[in-house]
Amino acid sequence: MKEQITEKKYELVVETFGFFRVRALRSFGSVEAGDVGGWVGKEDQLSHDGLCWIGGNARIGGSARVSGNALVRGNALIGGSARVNGNAVISGNACISGFALIGRSARVNGNAVISGNACISGFAVVCGSAVIRGNARVRGNAVVDGEAVVEI
Repeated sequence: MKEQITEKKYELVVETFGFFRVRALRSFGSVEAGDVGGWVGKEDQLSHDGLCWIGGNARIGGSARVSGNALVRGNALIGGSARVNGNAVISGNACISGFALIGRSARVNGNAVISGNACISGFAVVCGSAVIRGNARVRGNAVVDGEAVVEI
């Protein structure tokens, strides 16, 4: 289903190795018109609706998508068919791939890796060098840190 865009909030400005840098066309949330953001493989990977944004050197590739009020920043990488939505924040060197879903008010940072069909939601935090994969679910107020590995 195609997204109904009321007004574009960013444009693609520079192409490097198959990724395009985004630049805000209007102010929204903490983003000011003219701010340069992170990198996307194609325009439909970052929604024009909501307050979602990609900043720093973060990248969205594959058929991954960021929507809602989600924020992706730092050197984070979102790939595969992953979805980041709600008020989720992905930062640091975090890597989200496969069919993973990060939503609600979840936080993923540090060198954390989320893959497979894993789902991180609620107010859950995954950080450090933690790995969540397979069909694992981390939700509520859970915190997974250090070198923990969660797999189902």
